[in-house]
Amino acid sequence: MAFEVVKLGKIGYQAAWDLQKDCIEQISSGHMNNRVIVAEHPHTITLGRNSSWGNLLCTRKRLEVLGIELVETDRGGDITYHGPGQLIIYPLFSCGLGPKEYLRFLERILIKSLLKFGILANAKAGYTGVWVKDNKIASIGVKFNRRRQGYITSHGVALNVNTNLDFFNYIIPCGIKNCGVTSMQKELHVQQSFTSIAGEILEQLKSFGDVVKV
Repeated sequence: MAFEVVKLGKIGYQAAWDLQKDCIEQISSGHMNNRVIVAEHPHTITLGRNSSWGNLLCTRKRLEVLGIELVETDRGGDITYHGPGQLIIYPLFSCGLGPKEYLRFLERILIKSLLKFGILANAKAGYTGVWVKDNKIASIGVKFNRRRQGYITSHGVALNVNTNLDFFNYIIPCGIKNCGVTSMQKELHVQQSFTSIAGEILEQLKSFGDVVKV
């Protein structure tokens, strides 16, 4: 499937979210093609529609001191962390898949992409996201924006590439207790290239149109 790629570099979470909303309206009106946003956020904790405040393990004041922004957002899922070293991919697609099928599709492309770099990742029954054994390496949270012609997806994937995992200590990631987090750098013992992994994921995303037609 053809789509346009927008590489934002480092950008605040709210600014990227506002851009997504504008793009959705442009795609819906036919003035813009499907689009994929590639970004990296500063230290941010986001709470999805299904979040529990009990999964935030520190006060708002402490977050301010640490320089971590707190944002309530409209994606699905629970609480998660975004920050430097984490690759963000937001596919804005006119979607013919149901929510569960689309989430499974995103998991598959991440698993295939990670395997290209020598990381054996997996999905985990009953949860959304991608794991290396019992440690989460990628979070997925999406929104299906209903429009007259169907749905347009927003939000997407947060992959820990060279992420400082200590920042996850301020939350219960995705509300899942007794499970850890990991990164590509931790698994491969060397800093990874954002450009290389983003390129692989974008290549895998091109199969989206074929999935919808099945």
